[in-house]
Amino acid sequence: MVLGEPGAGKTVLALLLTLALLEKARPSDPVPVLLTASSWDPRTEHVHSWLARRLAEEYPALGGEAGQLVSQGRITLILDGLDEMPEALHAAAINALDHITGELVLTCRTTEYEAAVASGGVLLTKATVVEIEPVQLPDATAFLLSAGPPARKRWQPVLDRLQREPDLPLAQAMASPLMVTLARTIYTATTTDPAELLDETRFPTRAAIEGHLLEAFIPTAYASQPAPPDAATPLRQYPAAQAHNWLRLLARQLDRSDTHDIAWWDLLHAVSRPARVLLVGLASAVVFGLAGGIAGGLGSDRPEWPLYAGSYAIAFGLAGGLVFWAAPRARPVRVELRFRGSWPRFFARFAAGAAIGVALGLGMGLPKPIVAGVGVAVGLAVGIRVWLGTPAEVDEVSSPRVVLRQDRIAALVLGLAFALALTFPGGMAVGVPTLETAGHTVGTIDIVISALGGALAGAAIGAVWFGWIGVLAYGLASGVAGGLIFGPVYPNVSGVGVGIAFGTVFGLSVACLSVLSRAWGTFVISRFWLALRGDLPWQLIRFLEDAHQRGVLRQNGGVYQFRHARLRDHLARSQSGSS
Repeated sequence: MVLGEPGAGKTVLALLLTLALLEKARPSDPVPVLLTASSWDPRTEHVHSWLARRLAEEYPALGGEAGQLVSQGRITLILDGLDEMPEALHAAAINALDHITGELVLTCRTTEYEAAVASGGVLLTKATVVEIEPVQLPDATAFLLSAGPPARKRWQPVLDRLQREPDLPLAQAMASPLMVTLARTIYTATTTDPAELLDETRFPTRAAIEGHLLEAFIPTAYASQPAPPDAATPLRQYPAAQAHNWLRLLARQLDRSDTHDIAWWDLLHAVSRPARVLLVGLASAVVFGLAGGIAGGLGSDRPEWPLYAGSYAIAFGLAGGLVFWAAPRARPVRVELRFRGSWPRFFARFAAGAAIGVALGLGMGLPKPIVAGVGVAVGLAVGIRVWLGTPAEVDEVSSPRVVLRQDRIAALVLGLAFALALTFPGGMAVGVPTLETAGHTVGTIDIVISALGGALAGAAIGAVWFGWIGVLAYGLASGVAGGLIFGPVYPNVSGVGVGIAFGTVFGLSVACLSVLSRAWGTFVISRFWLALRGDLPWQLIRFLEDAHQRGVLRQNGGVYQFRHARLRDHLARSQSGSS
């Protein structure tokens, strides 16, 4: 058990311990794994189950072996930041950890640990407790003066006074490793003067000094400096005030979500619900309205085409808005094309997709050979995701950019599959009315059957994309589209050109919806909206990578985190960017 005050260095200690254990490990030793505690809910998940799940997420190549490694005691869990969990879970977490077997290292702020024990938790009876002591002034002095002669000249008078007056607010602040580090970073430039920290009128308390150092860190980190000639990746030049504003928005979103992970796939929740509905609803209305207009004879002298365009636009616009009002939470897929061992699952999904395609084709009144082709196409579209397995190489999922690239591949492959599956039957139904229904007057029963077929297909595909809300939204929208296939225009519209145009537009529209059901798709629209407002940069991943290089962020597998939890908290509560 490692305890310490905020900024005492608990996370750094946990990281250094992990590296040291790895460096000295023997083949028979358990493998140390460093994880943050914030995503564990001890009320609903045993710590070993959570550990196995997190291992599988961070190292997908382990697959089912993650659980075996945990159950066999092959993992040493180094659990950082018990205090970063919701306060109501602290006591439950301590109780749960006290009953597990195996090696464990846990870090927590001293005050939060004592409060959790006092509120009903137990002391970890089998644990050795290590408490990180405050930094002593001689150690802080040595660290600050090691920055070089210019720093020594400016810091020495300040440190001499602290030696004489150890009760000064600055002396209290220098007891924290975080604050000593920030002070050295901020006052490295020869144009700065650390003596200002002794001004008790400006900084009357320790908290005032700590707030100043946290506030000054971002402008210092983003100070414009030329890159050295041997730099592998030169830093980009971002205005400090702009970077401060962007980081502040991210910090506030993390604070609202009660997490420390900057996960690009959760960016959708930084966009307000009305904005999400507006973006997706309008985009869906435009693309599907165009498809409906083509089906109704857009560009011809037929007066019915506005009815078709409006019906498609309203039905699919409302469906898109409804789905994104509920804010689908899609996690990224880390993929490569893999066939081994996937055939039973593929055929099961293929059969379900084929049934959907057959129902859709029969509802449209397509000839039976074409119905069979539609069944095969939709079956492939539904089943192909089984072949998108997790990567075999652990190091291929080592960064947020890699995770983003892999989910983009998965989203585009699945979108293309649905586009190809639905382009042909849609084009045939609209553009070539020489089908089995031709030769007799279209009646109400034809319209009802077509609407039911469309509704069934839309509901099934909506369930694959968005769950129950997709069933409701796209079942109704596709029912409207299916019913209009046999509307008043049907006997009159014909021609391969019309069919190709409608099939292409409709297929691409469905592909866009498929992409939006994936994490990458929601990231694209979220980034577009937030960048348009100036809340975040257009190239967000590049900005996060740059912040990581500057020491503002740290990388934890597929996510970034603020290097210091106190920096996140300070930014989340600050009112304006620094100039």
